Amino acid sequence: RERIRCPPSCGIGACSCRKGIEYVSVNFFALVYLRNLVMPAQNIYEALAHQRAGRLPEAIRIYEAVLAIQPHHAVALHYLGLARYQLGEKQAAEILLAESLRYAPDSANTWSDLGIAKVSLDKFDEAIPCFVEALNRNPKHGDALNNLSITLSRLSRFEDAVQYAEDRKSHV
Repeated sequence: RERIRCPPSCGIGACSCRKGIEYVSVNFFALVYLRNLVMPAQNIYEALAHQRAGRLPEAIRIYEAVLAIQPHHAVALHYLGLARYQLGEKQAAEILLAESLRYAPDSANTWSDLGIAKVSLDKFDEAIPCFVEALNRNPKHGDALNNLSITLSRLSRFEDAVQYAEDRKSHV
């Protein structure tokens, strides 16, 4: 073990704060490994800011960089899927959202967003279970309930739409 001092410009770990913080590390590669475990969360916030501001290519670049480090990062997969959806890449969005659910199957938001992607691809029958899963995980998920009702109505299942809304009304 050796005590090292990273120059502020190195971009490793917290060095970007420009305070030249000391780290105890086995070697440079261990430091890079630790940085890769911590940085994705910070990068996700940065990517979300880009996405909300409509700078989708910048957001996508960051999400993909996070996924290069942590390929199973459910949040990065989810928001990358949403960014692709916003660009009109609906099949890519569907794939990414489904992949996100492999690593975070209890995410009501991801289930709901996957349902929306499926509706956009005219896969109404596949979208319904997604909205139901979102509501099972969060009975107060208003978007999932609304989108479920709309999807059932598109399939001319008006009675089901009304019944489901009535059943769920007690949860909201």
